Amino acid sequence: MDPPQAKRPGVASGASSVVSAKTFLARSFSRRDTQASDVQDPSVSTKGPLGLTTVHEPGDADAAADLVFVHGLNGGSMSTWSKGGDANLFWPGEFLPRDAFQDVRIHTFGYSSGVSRESVLNIQDFARSLLAAVQDAPTMSKSPQPRLIFIGHSMGGLVIKKAFIMGTQIPEFQSLVARTYAIFFLATPHQGADIAQTLSRLLALAPGSRPFVNDLFPQSPALQSINDEFPRVSGHLQLFSFYETKSMNYGVGKGLIVEKHAAVMNAPNERKTPLDADHRNAAMYASQNDPSYVSVRNALVTVVQSQRESSKSSKQELERETQMHLDRYLGIQDAPEDDIMTQDTARLAGSCEWLLRKDYFSSWRQGIDTRFLWLRGRPGTGKSVLTGHVVNTLRSLGFDCCFFFFSESDHSKSTVNSFLRSMAWQLAMLNEDILEKVGDLSSDWSEMPIDKIDHNLVWRRLYGSGLLKVKLSRPLYWVIDAMDECKASADLMGFLARAQQHWPLSIFVTSRDPPESHVSSATAAFSDLRTEVISDEDSNQDISLFLQTNLHLLPWARSETWSTPEEFVDHITKTAKGCFLWAYLVFTELRQVHTSAEIRKVLETNPSDIDSLYAKILTDMSNARFGKPLAKALLTWATYSFRPLSIHEARVCIEMDIHDTIDDVERSISTCCGNLVYVDRHNKMQLIHLTAREFLTRKDLTSDLVMDRKSAHRRMVMVCLRYLMGEDQKQGSSRPRSPQHGLVSETQNSGVLQEYASTSVFQHLHQVDSTDEAVLVAVSKFLQSPKILSWIEFLASKSNLAGIFYAGKTLRNFLDRRSRHSPPLSLLPINSRKDISVLERWANDLKHLPSRFSRWLRATPSCIHQLIPPFCPRHSIIRQQFSSPYKGLSVQGLSETGWNECITTITYPRGTKLTTVSSGDGYFALGMMNGKVIIYGGEISQEMHTLSHGEPVWRLAFSQPSNGKDQRTILASAGGKSIKLWDPESGLPMLRIAVDSFCLALAFTDDNSILRAVTKKNQLYEWDVETGALLDNPTDWTQDLLDEGTDFHYRAPQMAEVGSTAGLLCITYRGEDLVLWDYLDRNIHDIYEKHTGSRRYESTKLADGTTTVNGIAFSEQLDFNMLAISYWDGDLALYNTLDGSKVQLRENVNATLLVASPDSRTLAAADSRGNIKLFDFASLNFLYCIQFPNNHLRIKSLTFTPDSMRLIEIRGDQCRVWEPSILLRQGVEDENSDTVSISVGPEEIDYESREGTSITALTCANTPNLVFCGKEDGSVHVFDTGGPEPQSHQLFVQTAGCPIQLIHFESDAGILCCADVSGRVTGRQISRQRLGQRTRWDVSSPLINQRPMATTTQILSSGSQSRMIISTEQLDSLWQLPASDDSSPLTKLPGNTNPRWLQHFQDQDYVFFLGERQLRICKWHDLECIRVVDLEIGLESLIGRVIPLQNPRVPQFFVTATQTSGSRTDSSTYHVWDAQQITEGTTEISPTRDLGRISSKVESIVGSFGYRIVLCSSDYWICSVDLQPTPSTMTDPDDQVTSLARHFFIPSDWNSVAHRLIMGMGPGGDISVVRQGEFAVIKRGLEITENGGSFTARRGSGQQPQQRLGLPRRPAMRSGGLHTAPF
Repeated sequence: MDPPQAKRPGVASGASSVVSAKTFLARSFSRRDTQASDVQDPSVSTKGPLGLTTVHEPGDADAAADLVFVHGLNGGSMSTWSKGGDANLFWPGEFLPRDAFQDVRIHTFGYSSGVSRESVLNIQDFARSLLAAVQDAPTMSKSPQPRLIFIGHSMGGLVIKKAFIMGTQIPEFQSLVARTYAIFFLATPHQGADIAQTLSRLLALAPGSRPFVNDLFPQSPALQSINDEFPRVSGHLQLFSFYETKSMNYGVGKGLIVEKHAAVMNAPNERKTPLDADHRNAAMYASQNDPSYVSVRNALVTVVQSQRESSKSSKQELERETQMHLDRYLGIQDAPEDDIMTQDTARLAGSCEWLLRKDYFSSWRQGIDTRFLWLRGRPGTGKSVLTGHVVNTLRSLGFDCCFFFFSESDHSKSTVNSFLRSMAWQLAMLNEDILEKVGDLSSDWSEMPIDKIDHNLVWRRLYGSGLLKVKLSRPLYWVIDAMDECKASADLMGFLARAQQHWPLSIFVTSRDPPESHVSSATAAFSDLRTEVISDEDSNQDISLFLQTNLHLLPWARSETWSTPEEFVDHITKTAKGCFLWAYLVFTELRQVHTSAEIRKVLETNPSDIDSLYAKILTDMSNARFGKPLAKALLTWATYSFRPLSIHEARVCIEMDIHDTIDDVERSISTCCGNLVYVDRHNKMQLIHLTAREFLTRKDLTSDLVMDRKSAHRRMVMVCLRYLMGEDQKQGSSRPRSPQHGLVSETQNSGVLQEYASTSVFQHLHQVDSTDEAVLVAVSKFLQSPKILSWIEFLASKSNLAGIFYAGKTLRNFLDRRSRHSPPLSLLPINSRKDISVLERWANDLKHLPSRFSRWLRATPSCIHQLIPPFCPRHSIIRQQFSSPYKGLSVQGLSETGWNECITTITYPRGTKLTTVSSGDGYFALGMMNGKVIIYGGEISQEMHTLSHGEPVWRLAFSQPSNGKDQRTILASAGGKSIKLWDPESGLPMLRIAVDSFCLALAFTDDNSILRAVTKKNQLYEWDVETGALLDNPTDWTQDLLDEGTDFHYRAPQMAEVGSTAGLLCITYRGEDLVLWDYLDRNIHDIYEKHTGSRRYESTKLADGTTTVNGIAFSEQLDFNMLAISYWDGDLALYNTLDGSKVQLRENVNATLLVASPDSRTLAAADSRGNIKLFDFASLNFLYCIQFPNNHLRIKSLTFTPDSMRLIEIRGDQCRVWEPSILLRQGVEDENSDTVSISVGPEEIDYESREGTSITALTCANTPNLVFCGKEDGSVHVFDTGGPEPQSHQLFVQTAGCPIQLIHFESDAGILCCADVSGRVTGRQISRQRLGQRTRWDVSSPLINQRPMATTTQILSSGSQSRMIISTEQLDSLWQLPASDDSSPLTKLPGNTNPRWLQHFQDQDYVFFLGERQLRICKWHDLECIRVVDLEIGLESLIGRVIPLQNPRVPQFFVTATQTSGSRTDSSTYHVWDAQQITEGTTEISPTRDLGRISSKVESIVGSFGYRIVLCSSDYWICSVDLQPTPSTMTDPDDQVTSLARHFFIPSDWNSVAHRLIMGMGPGGDISVVRQGEFAVIKRGLEITENGGSFTARRGSGQQPQQRLGLPRRPAMRSGGLHTAPF
């Protein structure tokens, strides 16, 4: 605050003199510029410019920090910081840059805080300006560095605090807030300033207001709000408060402007410092030696220096962030370096050097003779340690090296998926180009987490479409250990071959078996693969070194075989025969013996049969006196767990398994397990070697310490189930724990096994004996408990929806196996039948939950508890267990009893002829015979645009999914005469291209720069997408076939398909073989016969002219060169387009259409009976079938969505969107899957479409539990929703076969009005009589029966006034009730396209009309306007429609949807109005609140409940927001976003028609929705929130509930009005 200047000499004053306000203000509060002329630049005054001004840039160096100076009351961006107005003393721009701040960017911010003129601004306005100025400053970085430091003087400090508070609440500015590091307050009145009240009284004498002065009052609302909120958001900041200690003159007195108690906040993170200065001089200094400057400067130096140190490590921080991003995208949990460190720790110095001396290794390293070296070795020869040494050697030579250690015992290290992700991570760390490519791929990744999908898809998407396109300038080395422990190693070998074709890649592999064991016939050949074997002599060098180094630890007793310790070592080395593992185990055994006899006994074991040594160790363990149950449990979990367990996980498992506590896990492992189990450097429990697992899982092994596979998994599944049921907590709470080393606290123990138990419980179940009754009962108990929902929530939170799906498959598999060994179900005990039923039903539910609710589970996993079960089918077990019609969220009225994988059905008017469908990135489109193209978007198939092509549309194609962030999607539509390009987002045309022939195929190139079209004239066209220019003359492929003696040049092709990835065009002619044409090289690629493929192979064709093709589908993934063809005789064939071979042939498929999923994993075929069959593309294995038992309409067109998770098909006049759960499968084949092997074999489902007549209009009565609906057959029904299920009663039929379009019910008079699509409008009076348990509805004859002959947009009736308003697009008419058929309207007014009439909230004699900017109050009698009230909505805004909230508690509120004048978008801004503001003499009213940024999220306003507006958001959540503004939303409209509560979602499959959802809300808060044409009611949904918490509608502050004005239940007729009906 810059106070009024001291009285100048020569100016008289006296106690009794009266100075005019104008003179006083001019003298005391205005700044004089004695140097400037009277004519000034209006943007720059003597106080300094407004807005943000940068006064110092650090030059080319990166800024260490950004300092922003903010002045106070009556100050300026320069004057506040300049002593005496001297520019040379402007210390932010003159002192600091010459001091220790050369590398700091410095800014000042100016705003209109002068008191000499009136203003409408307050501190919040200044704060918003500050935020915007800093956010938009071109000189400032938008990255997290450098950090921001604010310095505020006086009121400027309050402006900074308010800006910081607002920044935390508004998403746009949250990054700016995150950058803020420290705030300096110079004489800031945190608690207000008493002088502000004096100043306000003086300013009251001057014209106008100055709200910012009032904000400085002690205890002002603005100040209290700042002081309440700032401590909650500023705890991480460094705060410095400097307070004045000298008094000063301020025109009407002298003293401290801001007292010490007001200048400090007393925050724990605040440093408080006095300044030897008055208020003004706290911010301006005479020199750099000024003590006040030195104090402020030193504090600034301290803060900036900390930022300099932080900036030095900013690159490292960025690298850490990049690595974290890579970790998240690639699913890397453990750093790959850990494996190298493990092997390097195990290696003895000097060992493994023999390999480096081998000529074959040097040749491989230098790339002379081979680029692929395969090193074989027997088990236990030290291959892993050797591999680690190879990696370290290559790195020491400066080579780029990536590595992977396969481990069969660790699921995360045994799959090709894991290998590909790890190598990509390492490559990104080595190469910036690859890092950038991975970043691009991650930003466009839309599938499930990459670690959850099949490795073939990872290879195609991550490598084929991304990394392999990066050219490497340096040699690259891949080192792979234990290829024999890799699942699907043949696939990996194929990937390695392709990688070597693209990169200068040398590969080193170790394995127990030769490469031939890992190469399939389909794998590309390795021309230079070299195989070597680790000889005994090689390994013995390392064994001898190991024993010599540890010779002092060995017992030695002279014998006939050896006479010296060295001879003893030589004897062991020779006996080892190159088996390092045997030597190591013998070494550990020898350390425990003493005599010569004992030594000989140990050495009797044969190293070639290491199992004998394992057997000896096991025998010794069995003979131990103590610890056998513990040893057995440890061996079991170490052997059969699906990944190595941490010692904390092992503790929980073992203790629950043996029902006892363990003193020290690590000590127990080392003492009880005889060297078979150890704890590695990562504190994980491991078996000593893979051979140990092979030994312990032998079927012929007999030992009381070893369990067979089924028994072991039984114990493990029971432990997992008990843990998931919470029994570990019960067990843990009842037993003491000794404070010994290795124990974890109860807090640490809580949840330690959650991840393993959740992900592995069903994998263990898959391995157990299916006839085990105890397991059946335990699983059933788990499935019937609420813990099953917690389990689903956990997997969903880890994005592991496939795990839920596979759990269902596991349960089904368990029951199928059980049924083969158990008696018929009817002969089983009742309890067993119940348990089996529970498993059967949950198996079905778990398979469908992930696909039906995937969107919601991924976004809000906790919704599984209260939101999802009510929306499941009525007979689903999850609904029956966890949803009640009497409490919590309840969904009633749906006819669906079981799961249905058809998530959306769109039905078009009869006679509509659909021709084609295509899917793109975020859209799908339908083409029609009438020339229309309808575009749908979003998860729920929301209609976006209807385009007119101008002729029948035969082909549609979307551009490829964008790889770049700014690449837009394009839609191409083709007719017989033209091709048009469209922007699907706006629906606007882009180009028109004339064609002279029918298009058989349409496709974009990968980069979407070229559009290709194949026509019936045997020609291929290519156009530039941007210009529409034809790139070259059309190409006629038949010219290349003339030498074949064909007549194709004179024939029209039957079918064509473009293979964009293969660069091939497949053309078929009736009765002829397939023609494959390479459109890149412009020549014939091949001709395929049905049974042999390429003509290069021997023909088996009996006669020409016998081959007719029905469908063609190319694989569209790199390195997967497959072509599927369906033939007229019903066969389905698969060909490899690389070599022309026939890969597979299936008979009797009868496919009329084929389409491949974009990921090339699934092939969909539509057969002649209208069924959809799904096949695995690579093998043609049958997966799934969707059958239509009673519908034999053929499918006209079929397509996959880009994510390969949905199918869209058209038949008849319907379009359906399918989401088969089988598409969630992870692996193509069981053995290739990254999860437990579970059959996902063929499954058939019958789809029965819902019979019945669809609801087309709906309205809720003000009377509870009554909803009126109109249907497409012209009937009108009433639903009573008071019971557990809605009861329907047909009232009447308005016009048979004519859909009801609009329905309105007036509860007071019981008048039900309906309008149908023919334009007919009727009104009837209805009443309800209760006769015991029955209800009778009485319906009068029509009170009105008119045909306005135009689309009806609104109906409004008044029984008390005997009037009805019928609105159409052309005319609004007022009618007398009752009205005869030949009567005329009482009044006519111009029509409206949207509802604009509104019942007066209190006086039944009047009605409101909402114009574009005005509200008119009209008489019901004749619609005479008696008063006009202006609505404050802004000059550029127009009211589009009015939305009554129909809330009896607060009937005066209504909502308007406002659009910007001239805007081409449909987006609206919603305003809430209070009609009570209209009093006598009111000419203008303002909205009580503006929904602000919430408006952009609104799909529709549903109504209001309590004191909340209920709305449906654009992502189809039912939400509510305060009806009346709270103090925070009054001061900050953006705070409304935080007041939005999300209650429940509307499932994606509820929106089936090509219109918005039809919904309404009753007075009790129940929401009625039309779901795929049928009625449903959602009860008590507004009483919960998305996270499951309870919710109560807030009562309005100071708002008294209004009495609903209406007629009594049975009044007499008023002024000719209608009798009311009883409800």
